[in-house]
Amino acid sequence: EGIPLEKMTPVLMGVSATLSDAPDLSQSRHLLPAGVPCVLYLGSLGQIRRLDFLIRAFALVKTALPAARLYMVGGGTQPSDEEFLQSEVARLGLQSSITFVGALPQAQALRYAQEADVCASPFYPTPVLRSTSPTKLVEYMALGKAVVANDHPEQRRVLEESAAGYCVPYDERAFADAVISLLAHPDTSRQMGARGRQYVREHRSYPSIAAALESRLLDIARRC
Repeated sequence: EGIPLEKMTPVLMGVSATLSDAPDLSQSRHLLPAGVPCVLYLGSLGQIRRLDFLIRAFALVKTALPAARLYMVGGGTQPSDEEFLQSEVARLGLQSSITFVGALPQAQALRYAQEADVCASPFYPTPVLRSTSPTKLVEYMALGKAVVANDHPEQRRVLEESAAGYCVPYDERAFADAVISLLAHPDTSRQMGARGRQYVREHRSYPSIAAALESRLLDIARRC
């Protein structure tokens, strides 16, 4: 938006180096129902994110896997944010299949993600959101979770480099099909999750990000 790209340095989002050591709890659940295919979204429920997209995509998942459940972990900035999503859930008759967990302390929110089978990272393609480096994506990967994300500059790059999930067009059918495929093929999901963990350890832990940023700043300083 008018600033030369050569004068800008993006600082990527990352996670604590210890997060990738957290166990996969999808087979030993305490928060999510045992033996049920569970999809999880972790993050803001603000209307700018248009998460009604995810609810409609999940409705398509349910046609193939009727037992599937979706957990929405996070809160909006105002009551109308969740009301907006609840109305779409009611319109589609999904009240018994979608749970709004609410905002939680980080450790407890991540525990929900540890127990999920597949994690979702939908990003409504606006200029503001397309400029971001999504935290949830690398959190999911650090926990060893296979991810379904829509096409977005940062998400596409990370998933192409890591092979830790599917990056699909911003299309409800495409998103649903990717979720269905991962739920139906747990071995593939586990393999993707393992690749995601390793990628985060090497490229998206805070120490690795700090080292890359230090190198960049020193390079700039040498040229000043």
